[in-house]
Amino acid sequence: MMNIVVFTDLDDCFLSTKRKFHKDTPLTTAAFDANGNPRSFASNKQLQMLNILSASGAEIIPVTGRSHDVFNRVSLDILSKSWKVVSHGAYILDANGNADKHWLEHQSACYDLDGTALEIKHLNDVISTLIYESSFPARSYIVSEEGILCYLCVKCEEDTNYSEIFSHIIKLVSSSAVDFRLHVNGRNLALLPSYTDKAAAVKFIKERYFDEESLFISVGDSLTDLPFMQTADFSISPTNSQIFDYFAGEKLI
Repeated sequence: MMNIVVFTDLDDCFLSTKRKFHKDTPLTTAAFDANGNPRSFASNKQLQMLNILSASGAEIIPVTGRSHDVFNRVSLDILSKSWKVVSHGAYILDANGNADKHWLEHQSACYDLDGTALEIKHLNDVISTLIYESSFPARSYIVSEEGILCYLCVKCEEDTNYSEIFSHIIKLVSSSAVDFRLHVNGRNLALLPSYTDKAAAVKFIKERYFDEESLFISVGDSLTDLPFMQTADFSISPTNSQIFDYFAGEKLI
């Protein structure tokens, strides 16, 4: 029987904050914040889609920007039964929640982790100072796993105009000696170093743990999800997503 493997982003695919749903949509709590309060929710349609994938016998592998700690607050058990790609691809966990040592060895062998860490810390200091001096309602912090500095995140408070502060940050990054990729999702901006790569992590899992005859499906909502989605045989995206908004604006022949 053919293996079916689903690599899926989480937020805005199978769970979202309450404000992203229509007012009367029935919701199930899908994740909690650090204080144990409900933070993210799933609609009946999102849960049904997950059930359809699971009923097909598919292994469902989350591919998320959430850190390991934040992923552990997700309460949908169906998402915890196989590998997990967390922190935008910097970290891979097995079905028991343990770090994939082979992936960590690969990163250490192929990337300058120490040099990049110094630049991430420097940028965090500069951006934190910029936020403080401009009295902007945001914070800058570093997400790390197992001593690896995975990425730098700038999180703005809700209902603020964050375009200007993001423009300043992008200018700062353009002069950096390290080549960072930008991931912007609403009021959040992440600076991703080369070793923090969802597509690379997905390819690693495919090549190491599955055979070429497996059926690979991907699910994502952001333009930055496209590289990992393109590694699959088929891809799915919610119609209310950045991907659909982008392609809806393109002229189709």
